[in-house]
Amino acid sequence: MKKILFLVFCLTCGFSLWGQTWQLGWQNCFGGTKEDYATDVVYFNHGYYMLGRTQSIDGDISFFHGGPDDVWLVRTDSTGNMLWEKTYGGSESEDSKRIFESTDGNLYILAGTNSTDGDITNNPFPMTPAYWFLKIDTTGNILWEKTLGGSGGDFETYATPTSDGGIVAIGYSNSSDGDVSVHYGAYDMWMVKLNAQGEKQWDFTLGNEDFDFPYAVIQTSDGGFLVGGSSAFTQGGNLSCNQHGKADAVVVKLDSLRNIEWTQCYGGSDYDGVTRLIEVADGYVFGGYTMSDDGQVTGWHGGDDIWIVKIDFQGSIVWQKCLGGTRNEYIKNISKESDGSYVLFGITQSYDGDVSGNHNIVPEVYDIWMVKLSSEGELISQQCIGGIGDDKLEFGVVQRKDGNYVAAGQMTNGPSYDVLCTPYSTPIPDYWLFELKDCTHYAPLTPSQPTGPTHACSASGEPARYTVPSLANQTHAW
Repeated sequence: MKKILFLVFCLTCGFSLWGQTWQLGWQNCFGGTKEDYATDVVYFNHGYYMLGRTQSIDGDISFFHGGPDDVWLVRTDSTGNMLWEKTYGGSESEDSKRIFESTDGNLYILAGTNSTDGDITNNPFPMTPAYWFLKIDTTGNILWEKTLGGSGGDFETYATPTSDGGIVAIGYSNSSDGDVSVHYGAYDMWMVKLNAQGEKQWDFTLGNEDFDFPYAVIQTSDGGFLVGGSSAFTQGGNLSCNQHGKADAVVVKLDSLRNIEWTQCYGGSDYDGVTRLIEVADGYVFGGYTMSDDGQVTGWHGGDDIWIVKIDFQGSIVWQKCLGGTRNEYIKNISKESDGSYVLFGITQSYDGDVSGNHNIVPEVYDIWMVKLSSEGELISQQCIGGIGDDKLEFGVVQRKDGNYVAAGQMTNGPSYDVLCTPYSTPIPDYWLFELKDCTHYAPLTPSQPTGPTHACSASGEPARYTVPSLANQTHAW
């Protein structure tokens, strides 16, 4: 009897159990000769809408309103080729944070402005930072825009769409007038809700007499909200918990009427904060930063580490994990995979600890860092993405339905390593939009046992035929 051997090849994607899990697909860069920073991206209308800010008046930028920065929106097709672009702003400075789809088929933008002209129709406090909301259609036309804030300065940090078609934004405020109903002292966490028509429905303040900084807010499945940030927890106000040391990471759970259900602070004796939040089936996961190596923090590597913490619905810690090296790391995005694992995007300066493959020769600059954790927080894989320049991202990550990702950040030097495009002016940052494929999705599968006669004998006069079911994207050779 002959022994039957077969080989299986994966033709779709290069794959190695010991190499990099994620491979770059298509990529494109956009910008001009001055600074262009991408902050967010959304997949919508069969392509990508990439949001950021620009100082350029040339290159891919067709119009500039003035001031140090304009909000800049780039529309691409499904493989990152530019279809059109548009700037928003006035003669003073604008900032940009978030973009996401609205329930009525349009788009929300959260930005900030100091202007009182151009696209800004009513800013009661000139030259003072204010939240700036825009609703645009699919071709970038402004449907409505609104500024909110007071005379003390209000700095947007995050926003989330709401189940009723509106938008909630959060940031830190030093105002006690204008649209700000309550001010406890110094900088407070200030939330404000708009409906789909741009009308203010409510605002809400979290804080005390010292500095309180929010970096994330999500609407929870029960209709309430979860807020994450950092606080020194002094006297007064409505934020209080058993502080661990310096400014602690803080998570506040609000019900649908903004009543505080619970407040939890997390960390050790140094500085800690929460910058990203997601809800999972049995609780929440937050990502933040830590400089502590005591209290609730274990495994600190040095500098600012990424700190990932799983908590239950009452805020109690289920597990925690420090990620990083001896320099600085910051988390920018958390996604949950279908197998229960977590994929994190961040930035790193390190060459040691959990970090390997950093492309930079200058330790003060950053590589984009991608990490995969198990459902229990154990490190599965990591890799650095970038060139020899300073490569970063902020909120700009899309988790696609096929399990792959598209990220929008900025690059400063190319072509080099992962960066295949050339900036308009090195080392001035340009938008960088790129696809990442998870090659474990294309790992070779084992075909079924071949079927056929148990004996093959040439004297029989009949050929022995053996069959095996075909598998997609694979070739089998005997």
